[in-house]
Amino acid sequence: MNKPLKVAHLVNNVGPAGKEVGIVKIMRHFDPQRVESSLVVLNEVHRHGGMNYDGLDLIHLKMPKGNSFRVPIKLRALFRERKFDIIHTHSWGTLVEGILGARFAGVPVVIHGEHGTFPQKPLHLFIQNYFWRWADQVLSVSDELRKKLSGRTRFPAERIKVILNGVDEKRFFRDMQLRSEFRSEMGFAGKDFVIGTVGRITQVKNHPMLIRAFGKIAAKTSDAHLVIVGGTKVPERIKKLEALCEKYNVVNRVHFLGFRSDINRILNGIDVFALTSFSEGCSNVIQEAMFCGKPVVATDVGGNPELVINGETGYLVRSDDDTQLADVLLNLMNNPELQKSLSDKSYQFAHENFDLNVMVRAYEHLYESSLKKKQK
Repeated sequence: MNKPLKVAHLVNNVGPAGKEVGIVKIMRHFDPQRVESSLVVLNEVHRHGGMNYDGLDLIHLKMPKGNSFRVPIKLRALFRERKFDIIHTHSWGTLVEGILGARFAGVPVVIHGEHGTFPQKPLHLFIQNYFWRWADQVLSVSDELRKKLSGRTRFPAERIKVILNGVDEKRFFRDMQLRSEFRSEMGFAGKDFVIGTVGRITQVKNHPMLIRAFGKIAAKTSDAHLVIVGGTKVPERIKKLEALCEKYNVVNRVHFLGFRSDINRILNGIDVFALTSFSEGCSNVIQEAMFCGKPVVATDVGGNPELVINGETGYLVRSDDDTQLADVLLNLMNNPELQKSLSDKSYQFAHENFDLNVMVRAYEHLYESSLKKKQK
């Protein structure tokens, strides 16, 4: 029997964010007969927000933040010592140092993956185009992101392969008991219409748009609530959102829950999932909400149109248009039959298209085929 491929995933930080959660998820589901994976972290390992690294081969280098020639030198030594077959770098934070370290170490295959937002200053675009050409394969998590990456960097689109994210149905599923538990915890009445969102409190997620829209909704009904799940290392961001809630007089109806590990429970407890990001690659949390049978209302950006079928599994709205968002959410609130129809179609579409095993097998096949090409 052939030995499993030794693959190292390289990230600058790891914690409860979509990209990092997705990488850990993939690692846990590889066939151990095909892939033996390691997680190499350059800077910080965050253990809050329900992150669990038990059983993973986690190599924490504890390097200082910022670019340094020490990083590729240290990576070269590590890669040679561990004799990896494949180095898989992720996003801008590991691109230059990771690819240099892998090439200096003589690693057979280098793969680079992009997950969403990427730097777009002229120098950054030049560096990305240059170093992506050193990789054997560049990956994107959505076709829309692939087009954007190619268009902005002028890197050939045909050299970028798309592998959509996938969801573990053992972790995200419909459950009426979980719904009752969460709504009881929050003190929501049976008639209450609960909008929920999950994601770090960062500028790109555009939480102000959602709060402004909710302010318009709250002015017309007393039966609506907004649940915001996610934390931040910058407390001022929360304070600004709380100030916006005060402006719209919705302080008691917008619930900031911070980091939570019971996301499946929360998704079951809400009625509609909303995501108002300025930019997205392939949103894990949209897919997870759909696995819980929730209609999704998201901004028409990035890979969101590849996940949400407008008018069938949810709705796409214009970026930063809180009026359109409020109108769509009010329409759902006032039409329970429409809610149910979107819910059922969302659940079915997600299970047909975002199965975790499909994603994992795609990565395994990519690794094996890439190494075979190099060995010819």
